[in-house]
Amino acid sequence: MTSSITSATTITPGAAAAAPPLIDLTVAFPPPWPVQFLVDVVGLQTLPAHWHILLGSAVACQVLLLLSRYLSPLVAPVSYRGLSSKRKLDWDVHVVSSVHAVTIVSLAWPQLFDPVLVANPVFGYTHQAGTTYAICCGYFLWDAIFSLVHVKTFGIGFLVHGIACLAVYLLSFRPFLLYYGSVFLMFELSTPFLNLHWFMDKTGMTGTTIQLVNGIVFLATFFLARICFGFYSSYQFFVSVIAVLDQLPMALFLVYAVANVVLNTLNLYWFHAMIQSLRRRFASSQVRLDSPVLDEKPARGLIKSESTDSLVHQQ
Repeated sequence: MTSSITSATTITPGAAAAAPPLIDLTVAFPPPWPVQFLVDVVGLQTLPAHWHILLGSAVACQVLLLLSRYLSPLVAPVSYRGLSSKRKLDWDVHVVSSVHAVTIVSLAWPQLFDPVLVANPVFGYTHQAGTTYAICCGYFLWDAIFSLVHVKTFGIGFLVHGIACLAVYLLSFRPFLLYYGSVFLMFELSTPFLNLHWFMDKTGMTGTTIQLVNGIVFLATFFLARICFGFYSSYQFFVSVIAVLDQLPMALFLVYAVANVVLNTLNLYWFHAMIQSLRRRFASSQVRLDSPVLDEKPARGLIKSESTDSLVHQQ
């Protein structure tokens, strides 16, 4: 069932960011009551056109996790079967994280050149951009549920991260910051290389030349995407939003402003810490198989210390 509805925007952009006062939405399926609640209470007016994609994305993430559980023993029989139950779960999560990163970067990249979003980076909306965010929110919905189920294994930090990311990206369905959200989704460019580093550790390739090359590529993409492009885009973000600040709830601006500053600060810390970790790993004759910095995070957003099953390996 497909229907077309016209939704009036609650925020009317100024002359510098002109946009039509109405948004035409093609709704494939009638939204269930939780979606309608978010529309009525939070103002997520474009969510009815994308809620089914969001839900499908979350289901797809769980299917990927299960596929990894059954296919990984065939792809890496020695390495995967030799892992503890927790490390097997780690492995499966890294598979989902890698697929999501490649998918979301591929979808977000065209949004950086979309004339509608470029002309109106704060309030602009296109159906394609909404679909990209629905897939992203589906991943974080899955991440939050997964972290809740396994909170005793992975800790409360993962759960908080998943919920926070889901909430921030859900607000894009007002619509709000679809252009700048796509900019920050490009941070995921470094995630596949980070995950590859992790897989190399678990498959006996620690300290090899190929891991060193991958580490350098990872640091380069991290620096270019998160530090260079990220800091420049953050400046543009503040310029664009402050120009229409009188049309925004102050609480909404503060949430994104604080999140922006915190994320940039963490990126600087992570980059410095990872350089030091990579230096120690390949300069020392004794190398830890599970580096606490270059291991799991920021693939899912936080740095996680791998204190268990950390071994000293003679290079």
